[in-house]
Parts: sequence; C-alpha cells; structure tokens
Amino acid sequence: MKPAALSLLAATGLWAVTSTLAPAQSIGRIRQSINNATGGAAGAPVKPQYPTPAAPTLTPEQAAAVKAAQLKRQQEAAAAADAKVVPFLKERVEGGSADAACDLAKRYETGKGVAADAKEARRLYQLGADRGSEEAKTWLKEHPATVAPAAPTKPAPTPAAVSKPADKK
Repeated sequence: MKPAALSLLAATGLWAVTSTLAPAQSIGRIRQSINNATGGAAGAPVKPQYPTPAAPTLTPEQAAAVKAAQLKRQQEAAAAADAKVVPFLKERVEGGSADAACDLAKRYETGKGVAADAKEARRLYQLGADRGSEEAKTWLKEHPATVAPAAPTKPAPTPAAVSKPADKK
C-alpha cells in the first residue's frame, strides 16, 4: 500500500476499521475513503511528497566495471551452491538414488562443481541406468562406449612353427 494512502487512512481513522475487514472489503473502503478525502477517483496517480533522485549516468568504463562485479558475484554464488550440492548428490547416490547418479554424472561430464571426468560420468550414468533412470539409459544409448584397442599380444604361431619336425633316426 502506498504511504499516501496509509497516512490518509490514519488521518481519517479508517485504519482500525479496514484492518478488521476481509481484503476485498477493505480495498473497497479504502477507495471510498480516498475518494471522499480527495474528491476524485480512487487509483488516480498521487504525486510523491519527495522528488525521486535521477538515476546516475555511468561512463562505459564504469558500466563495464559494474557488470564485471555482478558477474563475479554470480559466479561466486554458483560456486558456493555447487560446493553444497555435490556432497549432497554423492550422499544420495550412496543411498541408491538413480536421479542423483544421473545429476552427478552431468556435473562430471560438464565439469560443473567438480573436475571434468568422462570415465566417472560414464560410470555414474551406468549406475543410474542400472537403477532405472530413463535419462541415464538414453544418455548411454546416445553415447556408446568407445572400446579401447586391445593391448598388443604375441602374434599367433603359424602352422609351420606349431608342427614339430619328424624325428630322424
């Protein structure tokens, strides 16, 4: 409620009456008392008692500095939130939550709040899928595992090397 309306209610003594009425009734009574006191329609703009100061104009350098400070505060707030969310998600994963496994996997995939780790992300997506998360199952279908090439082994022996020469007597 505007300060002018409050002072008018206090001056006319209607404050005690309006505070005991239902909201719709008190709005009607407030409008009526304002109309009676001002001789005009309720809702007409009221001139402020004190002029509002003009907003300061900033130079481009100052505006850039303000924007940079705001961005830094937002990043700090996000980092503080991440510091609380990651341990909470880890707890929920240990408790058996498929959704938490998927959420934590996204964080490991993107590096948000934790160091990016594709192997841990895949492990958590797999865990979420095993626990029934459709989102994790979809992610695993869209990101098939890449099979690392097998370590080099000794070449298979050729048939000539396998057969032993006949004993000569």
